[in-house]
Amino acid sequence: MYVLKFLLLIICFQVLSLQAQDNYILNGQIIDSTSQTPIPFAHIRLRETISISNQHGKFTLNYSVSDLNAEVTISCIGYKVRYVSIVDMLKSTNVIFLLPDITVLGEVVISELGLKLSLRKLKKMATKTIKPQSIQQIIHLTNGFFMKKLTV
Repeated sequence: MYVLKFLLLIICFQVLSLQAQDNYILNGQIIDSTSQTPIPFAHIRLRETISISNQHGKFTLNYSVSDLNAEVTISCIGYKVRYVSIVDMLKSTNVIFLLPDITVLGEVVISELGLKLSLRKLKKMATKTIKPQSIQQIIHLTNGFFMKKLTV
């Protein structure tokens, strides 16, 4: 009986070790295409996994064999979103260039009464127009959202 339990335990550990070998790490850097400077705190998303570049624009992303053809989304406020597959990143030097996205804002007027009305109207408009069905839609709608998938 003990031998059977021991063999079952060994088989379980081998199965777990085979699954662990399926994970790989990709290192890269995000660079501004015009100034050639690193972009800090850019978001790198692969399905449910999100990584953020450090102050030097460097990042680490975990992926598996099943993710090789998946699209990685790279975004940062002030830059255009870029989509790259893991295969393309592995073929290159893992340096990703982002193009600046300059948005000119219109005139902003802030007054005590106008601000209260504007915030009320904005809240009302947002709750009427944005009705996400899941957290994934919220993440897709916002570039500055951080979420880390917890695995147990």
